[in-house]
Amino acid sequence: MLLAGSLDLAKGVWLGALARRSGRQAARCAVSLSCIVGHNWSPYLAGVGGRGMLPSVGLLAVQAPASVRTMALGLFAGKCLGLAGLGGFASYAALIPTLWRNATPGAVPLGLALIVPAMVKRVAGDQPPREGRPSVLLIRLLLDEDEPSWVCWRMLRRAREVS
Repeated sequence: MLLAGSLDLAKGVWLGALARRSGRQAARCAVSLSCIVGHNWSPYLAGVGGRGMLPSVGLLAVQAPASVRTMALGLFAGKCLGLAGLGGFASYAALIPTLWRNATPGAVPLGLALIVPAMVKRVAGDQPPREGRPSVLLIRLLLDEDEPSWVCWRMLRRAREVS
């Protein structure tokens, strides 16, 4: 797992450096988008793939280094709390404001090139949902799973009771 994660991160760094070298914003976005799409829907795995988190961190490390801290913090917090899917969602949700605040030229389109395919993959999943209810799609978006773990389930139930 450590080897695969390192290679995913290296893939993002390498492609990010390649895109940055071109100097054109459109090329940076296109390379970043293709990296995440290729990772999420790998032709070598029959369209199944990851969620693009580590390649995104690698791409950002080269093209918008100030935003890596935001992604890493969300991922780390989610993992520590046992809510890795929610941590990933929080990382992506905080990415655009972070890129905007740091005023990295062209960083917002770059962020969208990373976020959009990641969110589509989370909702689409690797298989169709067992139930077609809208709440399943919302759970997939927020938690990146069909059946929320007991911790998440209690949080969702409590939020529903409060509202």
